[in-house]
Amino acid sequence: MTAHAKVALLLLALAASPNARGQESTGPTAEKPSPTAKAREMLDAAGEVAGGVRPEIQAAALLHIADNYQLLDKKKAREFAGQAFTAAGSLPQDPVKNRERMQAEIVQVLADIDVPEAVALLRQMQATAGDYDPRWLAIDKIVQVLIQKKDFDTAIELVENIGSTGFFSYTGAGIIFGALPADDPRRTTLFGSAMVAYGAHPHRSFVVLLGGHGLDVPKQMAEAALNSFLREILDKKSEEEHSQTGVSFATAKGTVSFDSREDSELFDVMHIVRTINPKRAEELLETRPGLRAWLEQYPKGTESLRAEGWFWTFTVMGNDKQAADRMKQQGRAQALTETIASSALNAVREDPDKAISLAQTIPAPARRAEILGSIARSVAGKDPDKARGALDKCITLLDEIKNPNDRVAAWDSVADAAHQIKDEKLTSRAIDRALADAAELYKQEEDVEVPNVFLREYWPSTQGYRRAIMRATAILGVDAEPLLLKIVDPELNLFARIAMAQALLGRSQERFPTFPPRKKRR
Repeated sequence: MTAHAKVALLLLALAASPNARGQESTGPTAEKPSPTAKAREMLDAAGEVAGGVRPEIQAAALLHIADNYQLLDKKKAREFAGQAFTAAGSLPQDPVKNRERMQAEIVQVLADIDVPEAVALLRQMQATAGDYDPRWLAIDKIVQVLIQKKDFDTAIELVENIGSTGFFSYTGAGIIFGALPADDPRRTTLFGSAMVAYGAHPHRSFVVLLGGHGLDVPKQMAEAALNSFLREILDKKSEEEHSQTGVSFATAKGTVSFDSREDSELFDVMHIVRTINPKRAEELLETRPGLRAWLEQYPKGTESLRAEGWFWTFTVMGNDKQAADRMKQQGRAQALTETIASSALNAVREDPDKAISLAQTIPAPARRAEILGSIARSVAGKDPDKARGALDKCITLLDEIKNPNDRVAAWDSVADAAHQIKDEKLTSRAIDRALADAAELYKQEEDVEVPNVFLREYWPSTQGYRRAIMRATAILGVDAEPLLLKIVDPELNLFARIAMAQALLGRSQERFPTFPPRKKRR
């Protein structure tokens, strides 16, 4: 019998237990277990099952067991996290850095449980090639915990030590810098370390530290750092640049376009240049009238664009004007969709009718349905009739949308809103539809001819199952367990079982990242 089959049989046995079927286990007067007791039982069972699954599933399962077990027993949570890290270490190296992503997530969880152990495991992780280092978020998380404990020296040593051989966390350095007293000499030393690291391994995130604290260090040091950063922008060359026709930022109101990479990057940082060295800023703008014109409209670059609404960045390679125009149109459409969606959600509290009206003008049907569902959920407690109206519009759209990935999130909102207005039939239907859509999406993502390059932990279908199970559990409590029988894949069932325990502990779905469905052909 294969390991996969053994896991399936064990999960079936768990699902068929008296408690899982909603039956009494010791007699007619037996009480249901409390949510916390049931969560512990499910996590313990999941821990046993995790030992027999593939390393990628084992690492993810143990990660989430550890994350949830910290509410029950920190010692056991630490043990589960250590097992997860070991399992993740057995994953092969690959272009999207699945092993390193998983280990970094485990370290982030462990930082809340045992920060010295988190630091120890982080130091075991090696730097990876390329511009993205998965250790970034783990470093920043540990730094935040250390700063809360006022352990500045350990935080500084960690950032500097890891940054000396690989990625320097400028975000982490900025957190430390901001927490230190204004007259603390460690500020200047830390900024100097960041400059040295940037000189050895230039990274765009240096702008976070430079823009946030460039005026808090001696002027000569700030200008030296700025000059180093500008040299990287102005002198950087690439093979792609010879064929690049421009970079654009598409907004709901139009498109901000540049003919060169240099100008697009300067657009984003010129407000920092003007603050630290106004003379240098004028020298740069003197020969760049197009950049100057855009900065008059958007003085803080993309920060100003963001304040105006959602925007989308894209680079056009080659001289294909039609392709460039097509991308601009797509960018404007996406920006318009997100800008209206944001306006609709912002209007819910003060004017639900306006929110619904705005939502109905969203160009993309899938996003329109999702926002209508969110509005229904927001107003259901105060105005069931308005919630019902928004739900009717949302469901009509969902019945017309073909892609399951475009439906699954909206069904979660429908289930929540329907429960609030006490429509049990619609609540049950929404949960069933969410599970069905997750199953359909999973079939697409499991396509063996075009495999998903990310771990199953990060697939949209996995998050769809988790979302549906957690919503059902929030509504039904321990009585939601029979729904697990509808998830026939044993590995997804394991993930869903842990998610159910998480919901029973009253925790949200915040630690379930989803990566875009980037695929490769064999």
